[in-house]
Amino acid sequence: MLKKLKLKKYIPYIVIVVVSLLLCFNFFRLNLSEFNEARIHIARITSIKEVIMNKIFPSFISAKHMSGFGYALNIFYGPITTYVPIILSFIFGSSIMALKVFTLLTIILAGFMMYNFVLKISKNKLLSLVSALIYIAAPYKLTDIYSRNAVGEYTAFIFIPLVFNGIYELINGNYKKNYLIVIGAVGLILSHTITTIYVAIFALAYLAINYKKLNKKRYIYLFIDLLLIILLTAFYLVPLLEHKVYGDYTIFDSDSMGATGKRVLSTGLSLSDLFSSEFGSQEIVFSFGIIIIFGLILTPFVYKRAKENKEYGWFLLFALISLWGCTKCFPWFLLPNFLTIIQFAWRLEGFFIFFISYVCACNIVTASQMIKDKRNILSIVAIIAITLCGVGGTVRYASNDELKQDKEYEEYLLKASKFTPFQVNRDYLPLNSERNTEYIENRKDKVIVLEGSATINNEEKNGLNLRFEIENIDNAILELPYIYYHGYTVKINEKKIDNYESENGFVCINLNETGTVTVNYTGTLLEKIAYIISGATIVVAVVYSVKKLYQEKRIGEIIEKRTKKDK
Repeated sequence: MLKKLKLKKYIPYIVIVVVSLLLCFNFFRLNLSEFNEARIHIARITSIKEVIMNKIFPSFISAKHMSGFGYALNIFYGPITTYVPIILSFIFGSSIMALKVFTLLTIILAGFMMYNFVLKISKNKLLSLVSALIYIAAPYKLTDIYSRNAVGEYTAFIFIPLVFNGIYELINGNYKKNYLIVIGAVGLILSHTITTIYVAIFALAYLAINYKKLNKKRYIYLFIDLLLIILLTAFYLVPLLEHKVYGDYTIFDSDSMGATGKRVLSTGLSLSDLFSSEFGSQEIVFSFGIIIIFGLILTPFVYKRAKENKEYGWFLLFALISLWGCTKCFPWFLLPNFLTIIQFAWRLEGFFIFFISYVCACNIVTASQMIKDKRNILSIVAIIAITLCGVGGTVRYASNDELKQDKEYEEYLLKASKFTPFQVNRDYLPLNSERNTEYIENRKDKVIVLEGSATINNEEKNGLNLRFEIENIDNAILELPYIYYHGYTVKINEKKIDNYESENGFVCINLNETGTVTVNYTGTLLEKIAYIISGATIVVAVVYSVKKLYQEKRIGEIIEKRTKKDK
């Protein structure tokens, strides 16, 4: 009897895994190398893996990219989406297969996290399962995976429910479960910056709505959460902020990235986009999908009963705000740059899906309970329909050429000695380089004397290491064969000298001394300190958690012994 009860507990998780496998079936038959965005992610995983194998630390820059002048593939994008696939690639022997397995895991985990969150609120397993399945099978979510290959965005789907689960516990439940906020926020920051910013806004709104439930102790726990989040993510945030504050990079330029209010407004959706077919041939599917439309139609009929579910009203409001933000009616032109960083108004559809999946699940389950003698029939039909619609929307992506292109592309990445600027995105270049990519393509791979005079001899370059002799020097300004990123260490006769960015976006030095010059990528002092801080915080957090679990176990054993004695 006990075994049956335990098995029943895991049925929703088994359903989520099965549906995730079905949703991802055609993804494993997809030639990812046909998609530009996927090619970027594959190149990043393959190249950073090579950097790690070459024992270069920090593993930020690929020496092969930008015609061999180095490119920071791993400073500006969430490291979870790089390091986890790299680990998987050692298991599966392929970066592309690793990315596919990683994608499957993100779908499964997003489903688990949503199920756990809704179960915490509703205490209703069927409602939680319906909500989780809508969340992972919504047309826009599948578009993120299949068409946009937005790895950071769909990875962030795991952590959105986790953050709100932690906040809900802080407000209504066991505030000592604040670790859920920490895990969720850390996961978001290390997955996708844009999603993190907007989750923070909705989370603050959710906290503000419930501020009366927060006492001094809960505020202290919230402060500790924020401190832990910063410390745990310092290894990623510090290099990112260092390049933001002390550099001028394309990724931070609103005009170059199309992240102005006017540009974002132009990407707003129309009603026809939202009510289009989820089975169409369009590149990006913005459709609500049949199930969400059905769930929304039920709202006026079940609202009085459905609103009895906790957070129903607030999540409906947040869903409507997210939807408004997706349209051309939202005043994006009034917002500051840190919000227009979203680039595309329709990205807010991801948040709409998060909030509306709970609302629609409440509506469907409530309507199902209103059917006499067949209380769960509508919910079961909805689960089947969600699965069929989700899988049906992925059929058009399947490939029949046995993934030949993927194999060839991965072989090419491993064998190539250099990649041109147009074989990867250019978002992480210094603005001076991005605006003059022709210079990168045509520049010779050697030290160039920009001003003054000098003779360069015995120049030897090996990846991110360079050595040369210099003589006959007269107030020389030298441009080194590396695109400028913080962390290059330049020495003349073993004495460290300053370097800076040239007008072409390359590493530049001033010299008036003969001798031997060495250049190495070592990372900055701040970056190294940040790694130590994050590493130390992880160790302390793990030790504290293990100690706490041991203490709780011992207390439980003592209570159990006393109970037995009393009997």
